Amino acid sequence: MVSGARAINPAVTRKRMFMHILLSVDCFSSLRRLFQANMTWYLPPIVIFGGPSRPFMSKLDAFDIQLLNLLQADTLATAEELARQVPLSASAVTRRVRRLRAEKWIAADVALLAPRVTAQRLRALVLVQVHEHAEDRGIASLRTRLAKAAEVQMILDVAGADDLAVLICARDMADYNALAERLFQDDPAVRRYETTFVKRVHKQTSAVTLTPDKDG
Repeated sequence: MVSGARAINPAVTRKRMFMHILLSVDCFSSLRRLFQANMTWYLPPIVIFGGPSRPFMSKLDAFDIQLLNLLQADTLATAEELARQVPLSASAVTRRVRRLRAEKWIAADVALLAPRVTAQRLRALVLVQVHEHAEDRGIASLRTRLAKAAEVQMILDVAGADDLAVLICARDMADYNALAERLFQDDPAVRRYETTFVKRVHKQTSAVTLTPDKDG
């Protein structure tokens, strides 16, 4: 053996190699987080050492929130139209909107019918009380049946004397009576229900106004 040389312990060598791998993975993860925080395009999930793959959910910034507010008003707005109201290029807008859809920040695109199509419909707000000792399974079954009815537009669990608030859009009074009998009167979980009919609609929207300081 050459004078001054030290014998290498195999266990120490393996430990150093393992620490080097861990540091490399940690650096890679840090770099990936840095890119995801600053790049506008969507990065697909990455699998490290065969681990589980999870879709990356980026944090909303001020540009994302502006785009979400604009798209709630007009989901068909083009990238060029959006770029006139958001200080981004049309290509950057396209990438951001694609990412917002891929990450499910936008749940769905829907069409709102013109008032002349729905003006003659009968709208009703129904407050429902369930029996005090009704089983959870029975109440869940009621919610499921309400959700499947095409005439039901909204179902809310509410606090107070009532348990559910249901918004219904029926064709006419006869249609509503048949629907109420089928959905409420024949359900053993329902104790009572009370209906308020809508005379006219002054505003109806599903839009939620987002702000960077609260929602970013």
